[in-house]
Amino acid sequence: MPHRTRKQYLPEPMIGFLDYWVERMGPSGPPIRNADFSPNALKPWLGHLALIERGEDGDLRFRLAGTKLLKRFGQELTGKSFRDIDVVVLGDLEKVVMEAIATAAPVVQHVVLADERQKFHDLLAPLANVDGQVNLVILVSYPEPVMPIVAEAPVGRVQSSDLS
Repeated sequence: MPHRTRKQYLPEPMIGFLDYWVERMGPSGPPIRNADFSPNALKPWLGHLALIERGEDGDLRFRLAGTKLLKRFGQELTGKSFRDIDVVVLGDLEKVVMEAIATAAPVVQHVVLADERQKFHDLLAPLANVDGQVNLVILVSYPEPVMPIVAEAPVGRVQSSDLS
């Protein structure tokens, strides 16, 4: 379920990205895509981020997608339109991207993959063009740490012969 960002629920690298985004906010809204955001400064997050652009026709397209997003989406996304990606793979992503664009504010969603084995945190942060219109969103996605399954050991007395 998408919601406004609450930093305490985000993985540490996402907090760093959100802080970077907030520091670059302009007086009238989100950072300007080429003026305020340095591609060099994005290096710590590159594998985990995607640039999603809304075209003039309203179509959403992945302009760039980091390699670590393969775990999240199960396929290479660079250059793909949302129309060309199975809705099961996208989930609510289109709705959340449109919310970030409409509100010009970051949005977070918690995603459970269809196999229910992996969970992700998605942060969608809008960027404006020089005219102040939002038509680009940066998706930053990190998996939740996987908790190991611990088998219960039978309770019993340990004897010295068991330790040799």
